[in-house]
Amino acid sequence: MNNGSRFSLSSALFFLIFSVVTCVPLSAHAGIVTTSEIVNARQIENTRAHLSALLAREDVRKALAASGVDVNAAQQRVASMTDLEVQQLAANIDQLPVGGRLTNLETVLLVLLIVLLI
Repeated sequence: MNNGSRFSLSSALFFLIFSVVTCVPLSAHAGIVTTSEIVNARQIENTRAHLSALLAREDVRKALAASGVDVNAAQQRVASMTDLEVQQLAANIDQLPVGGRLTNLETVLLVLLIVLLI
C-alpha cells in the first residue's frame, strides 16, 4: 500500500467513527408535572419565605438570642430542612398562641422540632 491509500483509509475510518459517535441519538426522559405538584412546590417556597421573614424580625431575633440560639445558624437550619419539616414547623408556629402559655402537646411538638433541627 502506498501512503496515499493509507491516508485515505485512515481518514475514512476516522470519519466513520466520528459519524457514528456524533450521530447517536441522545435520549431524554420527561414526565408529566401535575398542577398539584406545582402548587405544592409554590406553597413550600412561600412557607420557607415566611419562616425566613419570621427569623428576620427583630423581636424574634432578640428572643432567639436570649435563648442562646444563633440566628444565622437557625436560618441555615431552616434552609436545609425537608419540605415536610418546613410544613410542620410552619403549621406549629402559626398555631401557637401569641403571648400565651403552651399546652403540653404543643410543648412536646416544639421540643421535638427543636431536637430535629439540632
